[in-house]
Amino acid sequence: MKIKQVSENYDITPHTLRYYEQIGLLSPNYTENGYRDYSYEDIERLNTIRDLRFFDVSLEEIKNYLDTKNKALTKEILHFEMEQLEDRIHALKEKQDLLKERIDLLVYAEKKQNHEIERTFYEERYLVLSQEKDTLGKDLYFELKRLHKQFEKELHANNQNVFGTILLPHEDAFRHQVFYCLTNDLADEKAFTMPAGEYLAIYYTGTYKQRLAALAELKSYLKKNRLIAKGNFYEFYLIDFHETNLPEEYVSKIEILLDQPD
Repeated sequence: MKIKQVSENYDITPHTLRYYEQIGLLSPNYTENGYRDYSYEDIERLNTIRDLRFFDVSLEEIKNYLDTKNKALTKEILHFEMEQLEDRIHALKEKQDLLKERIDLLVYAEKKQNHEIERTFYEERYLVLSQEKDTLGKDLYFELKRLHKQFEKELHANNQNVFGTILLPHEDAFRHQVFYCLTNDLADEKAFTMPAGEYLAIYYTGTYKQRLAALAELKSYLKKNRLIAKGNFYEFYLIDFHETNLPEEYVSKIEILLDQPD
């Protein structure tokens, strides 16, 4: 069978067939006028090469396999490729789950109204905290980047973790201690635990210049409803410049733990 016929029947370019010959995968005979003539054995080998390439087996592995092929080796290479495929499927599933989490968060956040208040019970939540407790607002994202670098093994590589700051009162403003949220399965002894309990939260839209008005609204709600809060305010950035160029689309959430009577 001539190279043109093999190429057309197997959807393999002549260049690829020549390369297979160059690295010893195929060994066609040559006619008197110099044309390649592929034998039945070459076609058998090409069938095997095609099948293994479909499963992403490397050409080097294929060559070693073809030269020493037996039933046991066939099962071994197929089992190996099955394991490799399962690993890739698992990795893709993890990416799919991350994308779904991010989409769900965006859908959740965009439904929130400016200064919407809610009371929610949370189980323990886990954070990784910056050691720096005096970060200025203008340095917030730089400090978050440093924190992400420090805990990159515990955090998603593509920065999918929800992040925010603990608002620490300082004169007439705030300093920030930045954090990333961890899923339970990633939490370890380095994680800071937000205690379980009922939290009061307020959402606000726009830039962080709207924070003080939201905090005033939240404190007013606490006073009006005779609720006692304890601890610091936690601010979560649900939608910001990572997701949109439009500041009016930003959504942030401030929450604080409510003190429960004994």
